[in-house]
Parts: sequence; C-alpha cells; structure tokens
Amino acid sequence: MTHPATGVDGGGPVGAAAGAGRARGAWRTVRGAVLRAPVGVREAAVVAAVVVALQVLTFARYYTGATLPPWDFQSHYTTEAFAWWHDGGFFRPVAWLPYLWGGYPGVVNLQNSSFYLPVGAMNLLGLFDQHAAAVLSALHVAFGAVGAYVFARAWRLRPAAALTALVLWHFAAGFYSNASHLDIMRAYAWLPWVLLVTSPRWPWRRPWAPAVAVLLLWQALLGTYPGILIATLYVGLTWVVLHQVTSRPALRDHLLPLAVAGGLAVLMTALRFVPAFLARGAGVPGDGDVSAWSWTMLGTLWFSYADNTIPNDVTMRSLFLPAPALAAAAFVAWRRPLARVAAATGAVAVVLGAPGTPWSGLVAQLPGLDVSRFRFSDFKPFVLFVVVVLAAVGIDEILTRRRAREAGTAGTAVTDAPLGRGRLVALGVLVVTAAVIGAAGPFRLTDWGAQTALLAASAVLLVLACRPLLAGRLRVVVGAVPVVAAVSGLLWAYGTPTPWSVSRADIEQVVFGAPVADVIASRPADLSAEQRPARTHAVPTDIAPTVFDVFSNGSGRVFYSGGLSVDGYANLKGTPTFEQILASLQDDRTRPDAWAFWLAPGLVVATDGDALPDAAVTETCVQEGTCGSLDVRPVSYSPSPELVYDVDAGSATTVAFNEAYYDGWRVEACPADEGACRTLPVRAGDGGQLVTDLPAGRWQLTATYALPGMRAAWLMFAAGLAGVVGWTALTVLAARRRRATAADAPGTDATGTDAPRTDATGTDAPTGDAPGTGRAPDRAGRPA
Repeated sequence: MTHPATGVDGGGPVGAAAGAGRARGAWRTVRGAVLRAPVGVREAAVVAAVVVALQVLTFARYYTGATLPPWDFQSHYTTEAFAWWHDGGFFRPVAWLPYLWGGYPGVVNLQNSSFYLPVGAMNLLGLFDQHAAAVLSALHVAFGAVGAYVFARAWRLRPAAALTALVLWHFAAGFYSNASHLDIMRAYAWLPWVLLVTSPRWPWRRPWAPAVAVLLLWQALLGTYPGILIATLYVGLTWVVLHQVTSRPALRDHLLPLAVAGGLAVLMTALRFVPAFLARGAGVPGDGDVSAWSWTMLGTLWFSYADNTIPNDVTMRSLFLPAPALAAAAFVAWRRPLARVAAATGAVAVVLGAPGTPWSGLVAQLPGLDVSRFRFSDFKPFVLFVVVVLAAVGIDEILTRRRAREAGTAGTAVTDAPLGRGRLVALGVLVVTAAVIGAAGPFRLTDWGAQTALLAASAVLLVLACRPLLAGRLRVVVGAVPVVAAVSGLLWAYGTPTPWSVSRADIEQVVFGAPVADVIASRPADLSAEQRPARTHAVPTDIAPTVFDVFSNGSGRVFYSGGLSVDGYANLKGTPTFEQILASLQDDRTRPDAWAFWLAPGLVVATDGDALPDAAVTETCVQEGTCGSLDVRPVSYSPSPELVYDVDAGSATTVAFNEAYYDGWRVEACPADEGACRTLPVRAGDGGQLVTDLPAGRWQLTATYALPGMRAAWLMFAAGLAGVVGWTALTVLAARRRRATAADAPGTDATGTDAPRTDATGTDAPTGDAPGTGRAPDRAGRPA
C-alpha cells in the first residue's frame, strides 16, 4: 500500500520485503563496523554486553527500586552510612553520631562505610537511601565479575575462558546469600582485584599501575568485613609466597612494589582505623566461631540453601557456583603455575576455614581469628574464587590444546586434547554425586533436578569441545558454557530470593514505618536546639533485653529522620561503653535508673560517685531543673556535638551527662563571673555515661567531642597520598625514558616487557613461555 503524499510503500508483501531488506542492510552495516573495530574494542564490547545482560536479568528490580535485600541491609550498613555521609563527608568526617546508644564516635562502627568512596560517589549523585544502596550492591556484583574477567586475561587466559569466569563469579554465593551483609558481599567484589594486584601479573611499570593498585587495596581494606580482612592476611600471604617460590619474579617486579603499595594503602586507611582504635579500643566483639558442618552443605554447591535443616544461618551456608564451575575445573592442567598456586591457596583456605575439624582448636589460636563468629564464611570467598580460576584454566586448556591439534593438520606438532579416561570418570562421579546428594538431601526435586541436568549438560559441552568432530563449531560449543552458567546462576538465585530480593515498599514500611524518602523529607534542616531532645526506645523497658532484642527493632529510622533513640542496630559490640549500657539495661537493679537516665533530654545531674543517678532524681531534674545538688539550665545543643549548660553547684560534686562516654570528650567549665575557664578531667561512669568532677560555684559547662588521633591520621593519609603521587611521577618518567629507547628494542613495549601479540582468532598469542606452561612456544607462537 502506497502513502498518497510520499509515495512510500508502507504495507503488504512488497513493503514487508523492503523492510526486511533494510533490516538486513542495517545488520550488515553493524556487523561490518564491529568486525572492523580493533580486537580490544570488540572484546570490551562483548564484556560490557554480557555484564549489562546479567545485571538486567538479575538486578533489574534493584535498579527500578522495586526490591532490595532484607534484614541487616536495613541496619547500620545503610542507615548509619547515610548519616555519616549526610552529616559530614570525606574531608569533614563526622566526629559524633548522636542517634543511638547515647551517641558514639563516627568511626567506632567499622561497618558504616566511612571513607568508602563508592558510597561517597552515590551520595554525590543523590541521597544514599535504601534504593541507592541496593543499586550500589548490584554495581558491586558487576565490578567483581569484571574483576574475574580482568584477572583471567591478565594471566593470558583466552577470552572465552575469562568470560566464563566472569559469569561464574557474577553468581558466586556471597553476592546473594550475604546480600544483607554489605561488607561481606563487597569482599567478593574486591577479591579478584586484590588477588590480581598481589600477583606477579600486575604491571607495576605502567604509569597508572601504582596509583590504581593503592586505590584498590585501600578501598578493599575499607569495604571488607573485618573477619575476611584477617582471613586475607593468611590466605593472601600464602598466595604471594607461593607465586614468589614458583615464578621467582625479581624483587623489584613483585614483592618490593607490592610491599610499598600495601604500606601506602595502610597509611591511607588510618583515617578510619586510628581514631576507631583510640576511641573503642581493641575489644573483640565475637563470641567464638559458631560455624557448623554436615554433608547436606555439599548440596549447596549446586542447590538451594533455604531449608533450615542445613547447618548455619541462611546467609552463611551456601557454597554455590554455577553448574559448569566444577566440571570445567576437571580439565585443569596442573603444569600451569597459576593452577598450582591457586589450588594450594584454596587448600590453605579450606584448612583454616573448615568448621568442626580436628585442628579447629589450633586454628582458633592463630592471631586475629577470634574476630569473627563465622570463620567458615570468612575463608569461603577464597575457596570459591579458586574454583573459578581453576575452571577458567580448564577451559583455556581445552582451547589451547584444540588449537594446537587443529594447527597440527597443517604440519605443526599436535598436542592431544585434555580428555582422558580419568577426566571422564571424574565428570561422571561429579554428576552422580550431585544427583545423589540432591535426592537424599533437603532439596526440592525441581531444584536439584534442574541443576543436575545443567551440570550434566556442562560436562557434555566440555567433552564435545575436546572431540575432533566439532572442530568447526568449537566457538559455539565453548560459548555455550557461560550461557549454561548464567541459566544455572539465575535458577539458583531466584530459587532462594528471600536473602537478597524482597519488596522495598513492604520492608521500608515494616522497618521504618514509612517510605524512606518520606522519612528523609521530614528531617529538619537544623537539628540544633536549646536542649538535646529526649530519646525514644523500641524494646520494652520492663524486661532484660538481649543483644538480639536491641538490634532487632526499627530504631534505625532515626538516622534518616534526625531523631534520637536509646536502642537500635549499630554494631558496637565489643566496645566497653556499649557493653556497660546494655548491662545496665539487663540488670534488674539498675534497669529503671538506666532507662530514665538515657531516655531523658540532655541534662547534667549530680551522682553518687560514678553510679547512674536514681530514676527519681533524673525525673525531677527533667521536670524542675533540680538535678540532685545542682541547679541546671540548658543553654544550647548541637549534634556536632556541643552541649552547653548553666550549672550552680553548692559544693564540689561528681556530675554525669547523659551522653555515652568515649575517649575524645572534653568538658570545659567557665565561671559565671570573671575568671579563667578550666578543662575538667572526664571518665566513664559505671553505666557508660560521661562523668566529671565539678568544683563548687556557678559554671557554664560546655561538653564537646573530637575524634582522638585525627591529626595523626590525616598526616598518615597525606603521607600515603604523597607517596602515591611521587611513585606515579617516577613511573611516568621511567616510562618516558623507556619509550625514548624503544626503537632500539622493537620487541618490547614502553614498559620494557614483552609486547603481547594477538593471533588471528582474536585471542592473546603467547609471548615468552606459553601461558602457564613453563615451555617455550614454537615459531608460530603456539605451545610446543
């Protein structure tokens, strides 16, 4: 049918044929442009497309704001992080967070994302609310998946192998089962990058390499759960030492720059850890390792983990990697140094992290391993990533051997494909084991049946990739492996959605009483007042609350609203002040006095020594301003904090502020008439309150708080940053000198290392030794 004005055929068979022709022409244009693009650009485009597809399939509802993780995700991980970045920021760090537990220093909770740049970046783009926090979690998964790809390519594994590693790591258990524990989930995202930086494959001579390495290590230290940080010290040391022993890189190419980068990163973390240590001490918050093991946990390698007959908390029990992971690992070539080092590193992680072993008691004696209650979970990321590395090496081995076999038809030496009777038996045992565990364990038939089928399909694909009858279809067969991995990962993730994806509207209503956006909108622009407002509470005041009681309530709303509460979820366990406050609320003898004292608006009250004042004294103080032997009038309050009171003391006495004591408080007493101000010594009272001794007279008392050690911390940070800048400048100058002499050595790039070459397939051709084989290549660039 022809449009009367334009004469264009807009329908019917002729129009359809013309439309199809235009579509084919457009496809040929796009395909030609892609094929003409440099290999690196094509590879980056493929990776970007795969990551975007995985993010959409998995986290689309995070991005739209429909869902987010539950449980601890609505705690200090996001609520306190909002307040820290809203009230201050990187260059004006919050000294005091007044919202819960009588207030506490801004860095004493090591899990509040202080100085963590990804959260700061999200805050710059808009308020770091629950929706933004969920989006950032999804981006961490993408970052970790890309890290697995970059790690594999840095080790000269072929793109197909690296792409499989990307998909496998995108669905690693911790991103989903631990989605509510942001520092555990983030550890999975940082791990591939940290292991790359600490390996001999990090290109330290590149001008950008020192700064990027320090940035990665610095932010990984700030973003990772403390227990996993301790595990990283043990496993990371194993990783570094084994590489040094097997590869024997020169000290100036590996250990020396790594030590310098690590030292600079540690200096830069001083902004958080120095004042935190000085304010809270080195108390251990854990109650000992509570990890357990049973044979049913083997099923979580492939299947759902929702059944509560499986040991451990639901967030800590899964060992999942997509179905192709273990099947591909069966093809690993143990002659490759990467495979040997990775396997040995994984073995150390298993030995240190496995619960219920005969040597668990000895492991518990190692320094730092008493920090976490979940030692199994702390070492699990390393074990899972080692499996991913071995799977990628296995696929790369298939491709390397197959290309050598195909080249052999043209007269080049033939290397057999890595398929033998032992591998076939191993694959068969793997599939049968999965089926038996699935049938015998607490797993749904639809779940274990589908995953076992995908495991069998993965094994078949990998076997077919080794067979000569599919020489022309190798790319299709190997390309199907990451597709199977994605299907397996999606089935597993959506098979147990509760730990990582629940309705945002519902959970915000339950936890915060209203949509978080509305709560933030109601927050006053200025929280200053004549007197600090009274605090609220969530747990009943007539019972002895447990830690679970006081951490399992909706008081986190105050971080968004600007209100104040006594109880609520802020991870202060192990700090003496928190333990004292909680103990006073649990003790029948002190509970009434403690609740009256902490719920009251800001006050200064005379006390009997360091004990909490009687509830009746506190109530009279609030109502009449007669606070024991003192007459008190509030003057001003600022949450910075600064609390000012006019106090008339007829005699010298001990006085208590109903603010929590931490090192860093300063109380200044200025006489009402003429005279010099004096700084009063402060200490902790029996209930965790701020206490000082006040001389007789009429005084204006001003209590302020400053983070201890911040001056030294900023100096350490500046030293670390200056070191990075100076190192980068030296590296740039060295690169320019090498570039000036590069014409005399055409076989090297500007770094002075062998320049990588690309073969006709678009994959890296080996240079020097064949990748991971320790053998020289032949003249065609293939392993001999």
